[in-house]
Amino acid sequence: MGRRNLPLALGVIALGLAALALAACSEAGPQRAAAQLPELQVTISPAGCGEVAVAAAGSADTAFVYTSASPSTWPHASDTHLELRARAKAGCAFTRWVVAWGGAEFPQYGTTAKAQFLPGMTATAHFSGTPATPTPTATATATATATSTPAAATCTQTTLGVDPATNTGLAADCAALLGARDALRGTATLNWDAGTAMTSWDGVTLSGTPQRVTALALRMMHGTLPAKLGDLTALTSLSLEWGKLSGGIPGELGRLTKLRTLSLYRNNLGGGIPAELGKLTELRTLSLSQNFLTGGVPSELSNLTKLEGLFLYQNKLTGSIPAELEKLANLSSLYLSENQWTGCLPRALRAVANNDLATFQLPSCPLPATTLSYDTYDTAGRAMTAGSHALLADATAMTSVSNPFRGSAALVTALLVNTTDGDGTARSAFYDSIAVGDIVEWVPTADEDCWRRYRVTAVQPAPPGDPPRRIFTVEWLPLFENRCKTREIAGDAGSLAVELRWSPPAARRDSVTGLLTMLQQQPVGPGTYLVAPHALLVIDVPEGMMLVRTTGFLLSAGAYPVALKDVTSGSILVLDFDSGAELGRTMHSVDGDTRDVGALFDAIVTSARIFVERK
Repeated sequence: MGRRNLPLALGVIALGLAALALAACSEAGPQRAAAQLPELQVTISPAGCGEVAVAAAGSADTAFVYTSASPSTWPHASDTHLELRARAKAGCAFTRWVVAWGGAEFPQYGTTAKAQFLPGMTATAHFSGTPATPTPTATATATATATSTPAAATCTQTTLGVDPATNTGLAADCAALLGARDALRGTATLNWDAGTAMTSWDGVTLSGTPQRVTALALRMMHGTLPAKLGDLTALTSLSLEWGKLSGGIPGELGRLTKLRTLSLYRNNLGGGIPAELGKLTELRTLSLSQNFLTGGVPSELSNLTKLEGLFLYQNKLTGSIPAELEKLANLSSLYLSENQWTGCLPRALRAVANNDLATFQLPSCPLPATTLSYDTYDTAGRAMTAGSHALLADATAMTSVSNPFRGSAALVTALLVNTTDGDGTARSAFYDSIAVGDIVEWVPTADEDCWRRYRVTAVQPAPPGDPPRRIFTVEWLPLFENRCKTREIAGDAGSLAVELRWSPPAARRDSVTGLLTMLQQQPVGPGTYLVAPHALLVIDVPEGMMLVRTTGFLLSAGAYPVALKDVTSGSILVLDFDSGAELGRTMHSVDGDTRDVGALFDAIVTSARIFVERK
């Protein structure tokens, strides 16, 4: 987006939008400038909503003396590197800094802004909301009550086109817009006035019987979103796209209970997405893309059960995507890219018809542990009957692996299932939720020791025709040893009853030793484990560590090494598979990790032992 890469050429200053230069002096607090020093003028908008402080970059916190004066002046030498800080007062929220120089404006988000000062530069701290006022005395309250006029009374028949008493809803809409006008428009011009008919107001559309405000379409405007918009309880469309609104999204918008479309995309809105938007239960479209919104997505948006389009792309949103959004059954468009998501993606969202989820790397949230019975192994590789499945050597050839199972596990590249399981239960919805990375365990019902695990690497298009079937490309997760009593994947009758255990536990209990077993590429937490299926080497994983075995056994320099990786740091410890002796380690560090990983590895090496009490 072009405005995110706006160049700033200020003489010797080369500043990017993400680290815009602001300026301040090394002296604490606003002071009268010495004759030889230029001044930075700082404005608070709206006045009374916050405080600002300026000091030299890198100064101690005590050097930042805040003032609510607006404007305030801060003397400092040219080219000084400084910080501007802002903090909001009760009732207000900080949205952004705007630096102006040479006729251009440059926004920066975050309460602290840094820059190199040039004479003539100014800065404005923008806030949203209304500053809280002290509770009035009884006398003041009585006076205010006697002299004030209800807001709706300012909207006359000239404004509304009807007697306000006959359409109180429209009168309330009118009053709310008049109250919102100044905070909304910022530097823009709006012709909203009680002496002008609402039908000619900029961007306002009236419709319905009786008439109400059903749309606001304000393009190429400047301003902030006011709390008083929340009074438009029958608003059915709010469209402020392609503008330059510079405030935040007020929680009061959640009071627009008839709202069907909320579109604020391509503006300069900052701050978070208010949870109050979850009250807009009539909403069909929520478009907040191409702004500078921060924070997470409130789980309350899951209450928007009629929502059809959710657009949040190109913001500065962080955190995880709430699992509750899976409740949005009517969602047909979902665009979330170009944010800073962490965690996992609720898997049902991948089924939304139009989405951009593939453009960012976020794993699907864990699949619930599910065991499905299949009583027929289809040697023809078609899975045409209920309760049948097949393991395939080629996901496209639809031909099953017919070799003895002992030698064929590593050859399996696909799993084909009839979506009706052996119990006669239709599982189409469940199989629709399967995603890349999911793990399935294949276990013959009569041979628990013959289990095999596969990871889904691709979800293939469903095979054509009836009955409904699903096919998944998979990769085998290797084992050290095969204890299968079942030699063939198809029995004498041409079928083999198995269980497909989706999302099985990361560690599987060994039937011989009774100990939990580490499986390749599946992380385990603190506890006692065999390092691999049917192995004899036992280790204790200490508190504070999550380990994953990244290799099977490999012959190297006369030893069988097993590599154990710390999930958080990526550090690797290599042990001898036969003795538990350390063969080496590779250490890494990551920001924020305060653990002594080396000491934790030492504890693992000390704990390594060979299991000798076989059952």
